[in-house]
Amino acid sequence: MQNFTHMYGPLFLAIYAAIFAVFFTVCLVVRSQIDRDDSGKRLVPDVDPDPYKIAYLRGGTNEVLRLANFELFAKQALEEKKSRLRATTWELIPDKISPDTVSPFAWEAGQYFTKPRTPTEIFRSGISSHFASKIREWNDWIENEELRISREKQLKLNAIAILLAGVFAAIGLIKIMVALSTHHNNVGFAIAMLIGGSIAILLNCLPRRFNARGRNYLSAIQTMHGQHRRVSNNAKFQSEESDASSGSLGIASSVPMMAMGLFGVAALQGSSFDGFRKTYLRSEATGGGCGASCGGAASCGGSGTSCGGGASCGGGCGGGGCGGCGG
Repeated sequence: MQNFTHMYGPLFLAIYAAIFAVFFTVCLVVRSQIDRDDSGKRLVPDVDPDPYKIAYLRGGTNEVLRLANFELFAKQALEEKKSRLRATTWELIPDKISPDTVSPFAWEAGQYFTKPRTPTEIFRSGISSHFASKIREWNDWIENEELRISREKQLKLNAIAILLAGVFAAIGLIKIMVALSTHHNNVGFAIAMLIGGSIAILLNCLPRRFNARGRNYLSAIQTMHGQHRRVSNNAKFQSEESDASSGSLGIASSVPMMAMGLFGVAALQGSSFDGFRKTYLRSEATGGGCGASCGGAASCGGSGTSCGGGASCGGGCGGGGCGGCGG
């Protein structure tokens, strides 16, 4: 170890980089083993899926709230107000909705917009706690179908990544201390490699929204309903009354709602609802959160679809739904 820490700078950096490559590869291999679908259960995508349920799988509570906002928008229950000094805000038109004509999610979102608020403020509002029971139901479904890495496997991955990152950081730190003690101050590269390499190794253990099985399920259900990837320009929002007592939704037959649930706001581009997508883009431009650029939710979870297209960053980057990259 002494010979290694007293090694000539460039040679040490080369070997240190090789150690990083080995450690990083080990983490990738462990993740791939943990992430693979070995449940043996057959995946059967829903023929008539609940758009809110799929939105939750795809991007968590932020995507559920975004879909609730869209339901209000499609029913023309949100009045848009623009200002040169402030971001676009929405305010509810109360007589446009009732608990019998919208989903419970849209109803809660509507109560939030009784005062003018920006489209992304709702992501930080905490109103998702009002339908916690439904979220628990969805989480149970995700666990039962094994669409997410189990807690035990995640802890194993965390332990390996933390151990390797700790060893990597310790090697670099010892070398830096030895160099400084011998009055060699050109340790900038070693410090950068120590910090950057340790973070890169640790990033491998970040939990993702779903595992390979979950990605396969999402991909299969998106393929089954691929006709909704783009909402036609003349698409209309049609819904039946929702059954608030049971929590079931009468909106599943709505093409725009299904498209939003499956693919995110990108599915609305060029349609009669494109204004909704553009509103989130404006909110992002004025600092209101990830808005529509990450409006679709799982690439960090890894569905393979692009950001904003229906499976990208899964959780909550500020208020817009991109955080989790890996979430």
